[in-house]
Amino acid sequence: MHCPNTDDKKRIYLTKEGEFKGVAEWILETDGTALMKVLGQRGVDPIRTTSNDIVDVFATLGIEAGRKSIEREMNHVISFDGSYVNYRHLALLCDVMTAKGHLMAITSHGILPSQCIETVCKVINLYCDVINLYCDVINLYCDVINFTVIDT
Repeated sequence: MHCPNTDDKKRIYLTKEGEFKGVAEWILETDGTALMKVLGQRGVDPIRTTSNDIVDVFATLGIEAGRKSIEREMNHVISFDGSYVNYRHLALLCDVMTAKGHLMAITSHGILPSQCIETVCKVINLYCDVINLYCDVINLYCDVINFTVIDT
């Protein structure tokens, strides 16, 4: 537990005179998680309490909070070194990971086949070569792809 002394960690209030005032509040940083126990403590603000344990957030607050937690953590990891990924791409990835009502892992090999219906387009990934696609064509696997063309 520590009381921040830098301005970026202080809570900013607007005074009656119209000026901004930074007030230091106690911050509790822990190793490990027990989000349900922390939220149940008196004096803990449940609105501003966060956890970086996605599974714990999902178990405590549900799938939508788990989705937002995945999005926040991915954005934090990607932006750590100054990289940028558009919000829509991250949101789409988070939607796919939580679409079934539980958390699904996505690796560089794509969505794990045990967690979804295996289709040709879902199996295509970073390491997929043309021979695998030819095998799918020979075996008459197909995906229906719906799209709209807008003529301007």
